[in-house]
Amino acid sequence: MAGNVYDCALLLEVIAGYDNGLDARQPTNISKVKYTAALDSTDLSSYKIGILKEGFEHSNSDARVNKLIRESVGKFKQVGAELETVTVPMHKHGIVLETCITFTGEYDTVIKGGGNGSGRRGFYSTSMTDAVSRGIKAHSNDLQPNLKLAWMLADYMKNEYNGRYYGKAQNLVRALAAEFDKVFKDVDVIAMPTIPFPPKKIPKKGLSVKDCIELVSGLGSNARSFSLTGHPALSINAGFIDGLPIGMMLVAKMFDEKTLFKVAYAFEKLNE
Repeated sequence: MAGNVYDCALLLEVIAGYDNGLDARQPTNISKVKYTAALDSTDLSSYKIGILKEGFEHSNSDARVNKLIRESVGKFKQVGAELETVTVPMHKHGIVLETCITFTGEYDTVIKGGGNGSGRRGFYSTSMTDAVSRGIKAHSNDLQPNLKLAWMLADYMKNEYNGRYYGKAQNLVRALAAEFDKVFKDVDVIAMPTIPFPPKKIPKKGLSVKDCIELVSGLGSNARSFSLTGHPALSINAGFIDGLPIGMMLVAKMFDEKTLFKVAYAFEKLNE
């Protein structure tokens, strides 16, 4: 999180790059990128912005939010960008795939794995494992209802189906990523609402379990696809509805954060 696009790009410059083997997935020859260098111009005359059709078609999509985001995307024409509607039908299933994977992942990594999980090479914080495990054992009743729900459902799925549907979801993520990669052959960035509806009010104390779970449902209708595929994404303020901020999500090709920042920076300047 950052106050503006430049600060966000600068933050990534600081934290990106080789981490001396703490994450064994990284190649040793990974090079650092100066992301702020992409912010030298707002000219997007050689860029094409895709408007993701399915990102506006969720059952909980708010017409006011859709209208504001479409108007916001239209502003890119002022800096020379070309606009095109794109479609990835599988995107609507992203939230279901992510729920299956995340519930099982939370169970294995946090509930049973002390925050570290297992099966990977790299650094493991044993002190964190001790602290998380103690906390869960001593204060499991203090966990939020949505995490308790994930715990129960994941335990049931593992006991009854032995990871079959977790594996199936992971396999489908590969297909989802491939569908987005096809779209990115024709556009540089895709746009959609970050959340399909305006922000909800901060709940009062004593919220029921049902209301607590409903409060957080649907928040990731668009974002969860990219939590799975790994395409870089950011949310930028597009305006306000009833005094509440509405985010526009921009997504770029794999490992093309530089383009993502450039497009977001141009939009930020258009709104100044």
